[in-house]
Amino acid sequence: DGVDGFVRAFQGIGVKTVLSNLWEVDDKISNEMLSRFYLHLSEQNNSVQALRKSQLEQINEAPNEKLAAPYYWGGHRLLGELLRVEKDEKLSISDFWWILLVIPLVMLPLFIGPSLRNPFSKS
Repeated sequence: DGVDGFVRAFQGIGVKTVLSNLWEVDDKISNEMLSRFYLHLSEQNNSVQALRKSQLEQINEAPNEKLAAPYYWGGHRLLGELLRVEKDEKLSISDFWWILLVIPLVMLPLFIGPSLRNPFSKS
């Protein structure tokens, strides 16, 4: 099934929106375009708008005509539901409660480690 099987597998486990490739894409250009995609998505655009903006930027900002060709920007597609990222600007200490659990777990070996040395070892 190729790419479609990959997409179906994600959708089968409940992923609502999948961004996939139709063909093998240039890694460098694809990374730049997808960075712009996620930037646009974080700016309150929906997934379709974000992909379209990043594709248009690839065309308009390409250093030469060859890199503006559809091969470089047309290989990405969105499947599934429209995705919109809601950004909450207000963060509070309650958003970071997990840090209170992680810090002691990370620090514990530093305090307990020296006391667990083998008393029979030659140091």
